[in-house]
Amino acid sequence: MPEKVLELFDEMSIAPDEVIITILFNACAKLANTHAMKLGKDVLNRLPVAFFQRCQLVNSAIDMLMKFGDVAHAEHLFQLTKKKTIVTYGAMMQGYVMNDMSEKALNLFEEVSSKSDKVLYVIVFGACASLSNERAIQLGKKLLHQIPTMFLDDIVVVNSAIHMLMKFGEVEDAECLFSVNAYGRNGMGSEAIDLYRQMPQNIRNTVSHICVLNACSHSGLLDQARTIFKEIGTKTEYIIATMIDCLSRMHMFDEAQKLIDDYEKSNSSSWIMYTHDRSHPRSAEIYAELHHLSSELKTHGHEYDSSWITRPLQDGESVESALCGHNHATKMIAKIRQCEIIVRDVNRIHHFHTNGQCSCKDHY
Repeated sequence: MPEKVLELFDEMSIAPDEVIITILFNACAKLANTHAMKLGKDVLNRLPVAFFQRCQLVNSAIDMLMKFGDVAHAEHLFQLTKKKTIVTYGAMMQGYVMNDMSEKALNLFEEVSSKSDKVLYVIVFGACASLSNERAIQLGKKLLHQIPTMFLDDIVVVNSAIHMLMKFGEVEDAECLFSVNAYGRNGMGSEAIDLYRQMPQNIRNTVSHICVLNACSHSGLLDQARTIFKEIGTKTEYIIATMIDCLSRMHMFDEAQKLIDDYEKSNSSSWIMYTHDRSHPRSAEIYAELHHLSSELKTHGHEYDSSWITRPLQDGESVESALCGHNHATKMIAKIRQCEIIVRDVNRIHHFHTNGQCSCKDHY
């Protein structure tokens, strides 16, 4: 209810601090009507100079001005800001795209591309899609080939990439990215490989290689990953990083280290290894029914230990081994209750079936 924010602000008899002003700017940005534009700009113009060193406030102000269509004022504020964060660049780039100035978004991206996060990838893919000119196509494809493997686990990033490829007219690449990545995220590595094998050699590229290797990694298909990796002619840094992730998940650390060593011998640039955050955020809702299930699990021989949820990892223990107990319990619950259970973690979607098996086949 952004209107209420403006009403409360008008009633204030004390000087607002930076938090309140940031909230106000966000509300004005959402409304972008006559009252919001007047109030937002009036407050911005009266701000003490010291406030412009507060990153969050500046970012919200830039976003507000861009949504007002006041690009010149936003650019002026951006230039005045000495401490620009990746969020500041993102606010400007998104504002340019929103105001049909995608070329400027690409120009700005080139200043900060080495520090790109997932949000910037989504924005620049959107900018490239809206332009679909020679520069945009070249940059968009280049970024897609260089994208860190972990970003392909983010559905928003993947969807923006698919949209961009469709705008470029690259329908086959878009279908490949969607289908192979979807199979991988759902623990259906074999299906991802089958689809990859059906693709003509001439349309396989870095993205399809990364997607299928990622699917193998999440499904424990190490031998298949090795075969595919050997078949790839030009192995980019990102393809190698994906294979290293696969080997590491299977505890083949010596083989993974050899890949790193071989890469370093043939490349003078420093090695950057991208990996996935494998922690599983658990909310209270997941365990709301735990007390109803405990007795059933015990009846079927399962000894439930909830202490691992909050305790720190012990010496020699990995996140995967800590998750093992929960995975076993979930399989038992699916079998006992004869229900399909879908659990989403940071890397994939797990399907627990009524036969007590998980789609990941116990490979995290």
